[in-house]
Amino acid sequence: MMILHYVEDHGYRPPEEFLKSLTDAERLTWDWRAERLATVLLDKSEDLDFRCEAIADLAHWKDPRALDALTRAARDEELVDVAGVDLGRSLGGVAVR
Repeated sequence: MMILHYVEDHGYRPPEEFLKSLTDAERLTWDWRAERLATVLLDKSEDLDFRCEAIADLAHWKDPRALDALTRAARDEELVDVAGVDLGRSLGGVAVR
């Protein structure tokens, strides 16, 4: 948050090595955490707040299963009404990679 503050308010530009590392970050390997997030996201009996949080968290896995879960979630009218913007961002982030 402090880096963002200095970039936005003071014109700070982080070193190129730092900026490159942001785009070169390794993909997270699909594991039990991602599987749990996908399960929570798609389970309509789960708490809606947890499902909404799973939308953003699941986007960290650049994996076809994440894209599939997010795409399926996009068909859920309740989720789209509550977290449509976050859902769109997460879909875009996963699909681009």
